[in-house]
Amino acid sequence: MALREAVTNVIRHAGATRCTIRFAHDIGQIYLDIADDGQGGHFREGAGIAGMRARMTAAGGAFVISASPAGTTVLATVPASA
Repeated sequence: MALREAVTNVIRHAGATRCTIRFAHDIGQIYLDIADDGQGGHFREGAGIAGMRARMTAAGGAFVISASPAGTTVLATVPASA
């Protein structure tokens, strides 16, 4: 769900020409990293992002958005057991 919402936001709002999606795992953690080169810095949290944050928190994970003029990065983590 977090991947779908983040990519939807890139398509609808970012004006990006490039988006990268990375999955990774470490001992006990799964990571999802979505980065774009769009209109970062113009970030406002809506219902979709609030929902992503709530789902990650409910699963024992974390959800962080970093926005700058060079683009936006979303990092979602959950325990591997989730």
